Amino acid sequence: IATYASAALICAVSLLVGRAVLSLAGRREWSWLEPAVGLGAVLTVTGLLARAPGHGTSATLGLAALVVVAALVVWWLDYRAPGAWREGLPVAAAVVVVLSIPFAIAGHWGLLGVGFNNDLGLHLAWAEWLRSGFGPDPEPGYPLGPHGLAVATAAVPGIGLGQAFLGEVVAIGVLTGLTALGGLRQMTPGRRTIAAAMVALPYLAASYYA
Repeated sequence: IATYASAALICAVSLLVGRAVLSLAGRREWSWLEPAVGLGAVLTVTGLLARAPGHGTSATLGLAALVVVAALVVWWLDYRAPGAWREGLPVAAAVVVVLSIPFAIAGHWGLLGVGFNNDLGLHLAWAEWLRSGFGPDPEPGYPLGPHGLAVATAAVPGIGLGQAFLGEVVAIGVLTGLTALGGLRQMTPGRRTIAAAMVALPYLAASYYA
């Protein structure tokens, strides 16, 4: 549950920040670019501040400040997106269901790929270093936006660092599917949902979960 909660939080924050960024850029109508723009802005902030003094704490506080500013911008402009959720919700649900297959097959939650290629273990170690100072230092120049975002998400009570990282991976799939809706306007609603989910789950993404 904490993994899905972290994914929902990251998606919500990305949509909020994306709307604020495009609003400040002068775009008042809803755009399916907002999920990608928002996630990009979030990772930029957490990545920059993860390298700053305080590391994980700085990234968490910076993300909190970004969310507050974005909420104020959206509230000030009194923005609404009528009907957008009707298009996005089926895509998000389809992507989440597909990405849940490994856990359903295993019968329990767990870190992905530990017995095959434990790449996530290294990134969790770097995230722990950002959070507490323990563990190996991240490689110089390596982008730490995802790690900083995981640390910030894990600051929410009840969400562990591993759950936050997996939730972030799930959120990336969902946000990719939502962004794809912008390029599929000519399709009927059903086909648009299927196509957007397929864009979010190409071979590389699906094989990672498999």
